[in-house]
Amino acid sequence: MIELKITNSAALLLLTERMKMEFEKRKSFVKSMNWHELEMMSYPEILEIAECSAIDLISMLPADILLEKNNLDEILYRAIKSLSGVFNKEEFSIYSLEQARVLVRKIESIFEIYTKDSDFNYN
Repeated sequence: MIELKITNSAALLLLTERMKMEFEKRKSFVKSMNWHELEMMSYPEILEIAECSAIDLISMLPADILLEKNNLDEILYRAIKSLSGVFNKEEFSIYSLEQARVLVRKIESIFEIYTKDSDFNYN
């Protein structure tokens, strides 16, 4: 098992910075919507951006980490729960470890499928 050593505050910082980038991208692509500040959005909207940002961050990790048993789901779980303090949305405190596992598992399965294809060995 690969145990990633990252503090919750560092994980939270990475996630919130990536969320800000994702929010700015969405604002530039969809000009017809009435965009307000990220902090003023509803819980489902912020959660969607948070999970999208988490997928971005996880997919940037080396494939070796994703192919081995790891503790990414626990790190993600703690970071997303901590968003309740950042955005003053108590709903984040009910985010479950199972939701984080499902999110991480989606990315891991993509990497597993990709590594079964031997074509990538010749790149």
